[in-house]
Amino acid sequence: SGAANIPAATPAHHQVDGIHGGSVLLPVFISLTQKVAKMEWRFQPQSGLAFVIAEFTNGKLEWPNPRDRFGQRLDMADEATLRIASLELGDRGVYTARVRLASAVVEEHTFSCRVYESVPEPQIHAQLGSKTAEGCNVTLKCLASGKEAFNISWRREDQLSFQEDESGWYQLSAKGPVLHLSWRPNSSDSTVTCLVSNPVDQKNVSLDLLSICPVESGASGGFSWVRVAMLVGLLLQVITVASLNVLERTGHGQN
Repeated sequence: SGAANIPAATPAHHQVDGIHGGSVLLPVFISLTQKVAKMEWRFQPQSGLAFVIAEFTNGKLEWPNPRDRFGQRLDMADEATLRIASLELGDRGVYTARVRLASAVVEEHTFSCRVYESVPEPQIHAQLGSKTAEGCNVTLKCLASGKEAFNISWRREDQLSFQEDESGWYQLSAKGPVLHLSWRPNSSDSTVTCLVSNPVDQKNVSLDLLSICPVESGASGGFSWVRVAMLVGLLLQVITVASLNVLERTGHGQN
């Protein structure tokens, strides 16, 4: 009879993340001096019993049950890495590679696999609370539809997060999606960006605060006076030229 299997002392555990519809790699790290005799892959779903999904022997991958949930979505990226394609949410769970080496040592490598939905396109809903000559009090809410929870953060025009800004011109709600701003139109930062993310995907949307709190007479008085001065200067030039023409014609008429 063959030699008895010698179990490994400590199984190796890894965490992998994938996106719905994408693929994920489960690499088994084995010493180059070791030769693999057989590799068996088992899957433990979040609910239900564990079952064998694939066996790799002599450079060939076989499926004990081709009609299970994985079907033909499994292949070996190399001799020690299992690839799962077209990820489904039901692929979440723990995968275990039971590796029998030629030396009769048996190693177990486990992978906790998390599968996430892609992040939907977010939207910013703005509500103007109050408006004065000095500025506006605005409430912004970032919305992202989906069944899962997403991380939501806010960024300023200079790409700093609001947690990094100590000017006190904002108030961030405890839940993240809501941002309260006391904004002055003469501020250099008029663009606010909402970033929605999970561990494998992210999307963002931006809003120009000038669209809900436009610059008006009080905040743009200097700019308005410049325009008035330019118009008055142009008008004076026209009057001067017209007066010179009249005087010139009058002089010719007297001659």
